[in-house]
Amino acid sequence: MPTLLVPAAGFGKRVGSPRAKELLADERGLPMIDWCIEHARDRKWKSVVVTRAQKTELIEYLAFKRSPLHPVLETCEIKESLEWPDSLLQSQLHWSENNLVVLPDTRFKPAHVLDQLSAALRQGAHAAFALFDVNEETHGPFCAWGIVDPSRFVLCEKPREIPSGMEKKNCKAWGAFGFKKHYGKELLELMLESTLSHRWQKLSRETKFAQLESFVDLTRPL
Repeated sequence: MPTLLVPAAGFGKRVGSPRAKELLADERGLPMIDWCIEHARDRKWKSVVVTRAQKTELIEYLAFKRSPLHPVLETCEIKESLEWPDSLLQSQLHWSENNLVVLPDTRFKPAHVLDQLSAALRQGAHAAFALFDVNEETHGPFCAWGIVDPSRFVLCEKPREIPSGMEKKNCKAWGAFGFKKHYGKELLELMLESTLSHRWQKLSRETKFAQLESFVDLTRPL
């Protein structure tokens, strides 16, 4: 079974820097993070929330959720982080052979895409991405997303330009992804470098892709 990794070490500047944005109410009136850990619980997967010791409200809430509802819900507390890929890099001791990453403030359909990503990893892919088409009327600027060109096996976090020879119509945004344990460090380091530099990075050719029907970031203003 894979491990579901949930990066939750940030301070939510886009939503006024609450003590734990992950506890803000979602469209169901529940803490946003519940959606992620419910998917892991329903599949009997381990879930690991990567956070900071200062986020005491979130840590206490997860302790409440852990037993008896979700006995394999863990927290990984880090001291500080450059960006969310760095948070995940610091959680390596919690990784399983196969790992999926879902951001706590996102919603996507179909939910069974998580099973597709898990299956791709079991079948030998080094990484797997769930992609969606960016509609700038509903999603906001193309350059605000992590973008993948699956035809070229390249990725860029918030790209500032499309390289010569690449077509924007072939590019999609990622909504969730997974990785094998042996490839996680390499993948997250290139995603971190791209997050900091906005440069395009080459993915392993053993990367598979799935298509999302819809994707929403609950905290992203348009």
